[in-house]
Parts: sequence; structure tokens; C-alpha cells
Amino acid sequence: MNEMRLRVLSLAILLSISIVGVQGMAVEKGSFKAAGKCGMCKTRIEKASMSVKGVESAEWNKESGTVEVMYNPEKADLDKIQKAVAKAGHDTDSWTANDKVYKKLPECCKYDRVGDSASACCPEGGSNAACCGK
Repeated sequence: MNEMRLRVLSLAILLSISIVGVQGMAVEKGSFKAAGKCGMCKTRIEKASMSVKGVESAEWNKESGTVEVMYNPEKADLDKIQKAVAKAGHDTDSWTANDKVYKKLPECCKYDRVGDSASACCPEGGSNAACCGK
């Protein structure tokens, strides 16, 4: 009987620690537009978003072109996430994918690009309103 109480008590303590740990994590919700056309785009956009350390979840909606993300603001921010998506070949609100990367996308993934194609004004070969003065 004593051994059972000890197990129950240990489990209760572990559960308490887990709950306190999860509640202490700061998680923010954010969204941005990402250009794409199909299921392969969805997979690529979500995978690129999730590759950023601190991103908990990412969901791209084909109809709206919006990516909904949950992330830890101590480790990630929307700009870093958008940059990762652009590096994967998809233009976002703030970043334009590099032309070479965009051209390597499968034909079904080639969306209509708005305005100028990517320029080389940023180190990554893409463009960003902040660094390009757009």
C-alpha cells in the first residue's frame, strides 16, 4: 500500500511540474501571407515555417494564402519565419524569394509573382522591404 501511495504522489508531482512548465512558456500567435498554389506548396511552406527554432505549429490556408503560426517569441519572430518561407521559394508579406529558388519549384507551384522579381539587394539574394528601401 505504501508503495502505491509513493507512485501516486510521484505521478502527481511530475504532473504538477509539467503543467507549471507549460504554463510558463510564452507562445504567441501570428499570421502572414505566403504565395502558393497547391498541396506541395502547403507542405513546403509549413515545413519551412517549422524549421525556425521556437515555432510550435504552422498552417497554410490555400484559399486565403495565409500562414497561421504559434511560436515562442523568445526564440522566433514573424520576420525570421517569413524569411525561412522565402528561402524555400515562396514570397511572403515581407520577403521575396530568390529567383533561382523560385524557378526550381515544380510547375504546379509557380504562382503569379507581384511586382518585380526578386533582386539581389539582400545577402540571401531575395528582397526585403527593410533592407531594400521598398
